[in-house]
Amino acid sequence: MATLRWLHLTDLHVGMPEQQTSWPSIQAKLQDDLKRTQRFAGGPFDLVLFSGDLVQRGTADEYKKLDEVLEALWSDLRGQGSDPVLLAVPGNHDLVRPEEHLPAVRELLRWSNDPEVAGFFWDEVKGKEYRKVVTDAFAPYSEWIQRWRAQHPSPSWVTIDDGHLPGDFAATIQRDGMTLGIVGLNSAFLQLGKRVGPGGIAVHPHQLRAVCGGNPHGWADRHDIGLLMTHHPPEWLSLAAQADYQADMLLPQWFAAHVCGHLHEPLADVRSVGGALPNRLFQGASLFGLEKWEHANGERTKRIMGYAVARLDRNDARFTLRLWPRRAVEGPMRRYELAADQERFTLDEEAQNSVAWDLGERRTAPRATATTMPAIGGRAPEPPGRGYDPHWYVPPPNNPEPVALAVLAQQGAPVLLTSAPMFGKTTMLQRLVSALREQDRKNSSPGVVVTLDLGTLTDAALVEPATCMREIGDLLVEQFARALVAAGEAAPSTAGWVDEVWGRPGAAERRLRALFERRILSGSRARVVLALDRFERLVGKPSGPAVARLLRSFGESGRDDERWAKVRLLIAATGSSLVLNTRVDAVSELFSAIFTVHLEPFGLRELRQLDERYELHWSDEDLRQLHALTGGWPYICRRILFLAATGVPKAELLSLEPLKRDHCALQLKQLWLHVGEHDHLRRLVCAMVKGSSLEAKDLQDLREAGLTRRDEAGTGYEISSALVKSYFEERC
Repeated sequence: MATLRWLHLTDLHVGMPEQQTSWPSIQAKLQDDLKRTQRFAGGPFDLVLFSGDLVQRGTADEYKKLDEVLEALWSDLRGQGSDPVLLAVPGNHDLVRPEEHLPAVRELLRWSNDPEVAGFFWDEVKGKEYRKVVTDAFAPYSEWIQRWRAQHPSPSWVTIDDGHLPGDFAATIQRDGMTLGIVGLNSAFLQLGKRVGPGGIAVHPHQLRAVCGGNPHGWADRHDIGLLMTHHPPEWLSLAAQADYQADMLLPQWFAAHVCGHLHEPLADVRSVGGALPNRLFQGASLFGLEKWEHANGERTKRIMGYAVARLDRNDARFTLRLWPRRAVEGPMRRYELAADQERFTLDEEAQNSVAWDLGERRTAPRATATTMPAIGGRAPEPPGRGYDPHWYVPPPNNPEPVALAVLAQQGAPVLLTSAPMFGKTTMLQRLVSALREQDRKNSSPGVVVTLDLGTLTDAALVEPATCMREIGDLLVEQFARALVAAGEAAPSTAGWVDEVWGRPGAAERRLRALFERRILSGSRARVVLALDRFERLVGKPSGPAVARLLRSFGESGRDDERWAKVRLLIAATGSSLVLNTRVDAVSELFSAIFTVHLEPFGLRELRQLDERYELHWSDEDLRQLHALTGGWPYICRRILFLAATGVPKAELLSLEPLKRDHCALQLKQLWLHVGEHDHLRRLVCAMVKGSSLEAKDLQDLREAGLTRRDEAGTGYEISSALVKSYFEERC
């Protein structure tokens, strides 16, 4: 049997004023308790995993004090026969926050509300200024970790590679016949302001790819077990980052568990969705935090202090993870003692108050030696969901781009892009925006194209029209300045534009219209295109009709006013949301008088083009099998071919069960949740998978949702793909 042991420490907060008096006694208790837990674990510790917030304010002086604290701990561990390797990630207290008024900092603080910021950040050239902000903020941490590594060289059985951002790393531990891989990612790089909280941070697949040599799948395949470590738990990520995390990062076949801290409370959470391999989250207790902290509502909560010991065992090809969670328990005279955490864990008293998880069988055959993802045309394969990139773009069947552009050339003729979820509406919208801007560059009298992502509207904006108009106004001004820069113009100072208009009397709709007229339509531009993505967020909501009325007025004003004649509207919305909204209101009136483009599923021609982009050289039979499985669902097809390009075996990607269980589990879950938002739609889906006959109107609703297609005989309809049908059959 092979074994590895480690300590999980987090949230030490060296430099916290309260620590000066409390830490010495806690440190003594910790040293005594480590002797016990090392005996429990059956041997010396190989590693210390430190999941962030090592210091309080990120200053150089605090890091010097941290050295003293850790050296004392290591000295004691060595006295007990352990000389562990430290693997750490930074937390939101480990940086020096920059001035928030700096332009690059302000942009980064809008990351979760502006998808374009992420695109700029990861761009090798455009992102230099943004990345410098992050590098400078974490400079004291970077200097400290490099100093620690220099003073404590890793043994031959550990290799550590740094990644794209300060604090990112990938480590390989080869010991006792076991190969453990640990990826640490900086989840605090956006926590540059005091007001950044839950939903305002991110980890990104670019970070994972960078530390894994461009190929996370290949990296994982070279290790028996993988662990992911960040400071923050996943619920603190923005919605977009959570989607990336679930779809392209924390894959069970890559990582057996995610280790984190930040919330100062221990947690072990194991979840399996739809029979897929489980995801495991191990959140650590604070090693030292304030005894109490205050919520925004004034309520004070007691913080928990503690740590955990873990042991990973391999018996043949089967792995087990055992955890000894420890916490500080207040005794007589308010003196703390470290003991087993029986409050938050169901512990096995016969196994020294520990808890164990069977990680199942993992592959232990010799690994491939390739360390980098194969380049395609000089570029790493691009997964879906990253926005429009001409290098990877494949138009849908009957390419609607020329027709949409021709309609947009006419005054008063808006264009609506609709399709099922994950059919490429946003990509098509971005493709059209790019084409419109290219037209403007060639035109002696150029225009401007302003994109607004309505998916960033707050929940309050959806139910309160006045709030919605204000948020759209803020978004409009910000994106207008960005559009001018994209067009090669100098962006004006937009500070105060919205406040000026909102300071005048009148309804919110009138104010937003006045802002658009005075600021966006000013000048000699030939046209102004307003591209609105994710309009379905407003469908069926109280604010939807107000926004729809405003947009209709934009087009109608152009009949009598040449300034408004310059306005063009391009809107993208999920088709099923429009069809299943039964209200007769301004939204339905807007869409009844609009030129609608329905995006269709991919056929064999489009799959062949995708295959050529990824340079896979799949046979026609392979592509026909892929189409039968997926029904040509664009996002899922792109994902499967991307995974093929990253080294996932074709046999897995053309097999129903691995696709449902692993590779497309999140996308199928998202589709099922979308269906579940509409009782009518779910009832129809379940009726169809059970073989019941449906009326024509019901079949049309399912078609609009992208859930049906013509059967091979052409006489009826069937569920759009074998993959979707099989997934839904298990849930109906």
